Parts: sequence; C-alpha cells; structure tokens
Amino acid sequence: MFSKHGRLSIKLFSWSARRLKSGYENITFFLYHVSGPLVKRRIKRQIKECLIKTLEALDRLAQLK
Repeated sequence: MFSKHGRLSIKLFSWSARRLKSGYENITFFLYHVSGPLVKRRIKRQIKECLIKTLEALDRLAQLK
C-alpha cells in the first residue's frame, strides 16, 4: 500500500523517465542527420550511458523516499 507521498513520487518518476526518453530520441534524431556514422555510434552510446545513470539515480532517490 502506497502513501499519498509514495504515489506522487512514482508519478513524478515515470513522468521524468518519459521526458528523458523523448529528449534522448530528439537528440539522437538530430545527431543522426548532422554527423557521420562513427560519431553517431559514439555519441549514442554516451547518451545511453548518461540516460542509464540518470535513471539509476532516480530509482535510488525513489527508494529513499
């Protein structure tokens, strides 16, 4: 059973994850049209690693609450 605060943090977490995902897609779409294939792969990997770290941090934050 979740408290009111717990439900709020879960809603906030899922909203944040959706915002991050759409931002990631917009950035990769832009880079895909601007850069060459080797640069694309490297940048996509870096963005993905950053996104994973951010989601892990949000997950830890949600567990602390």
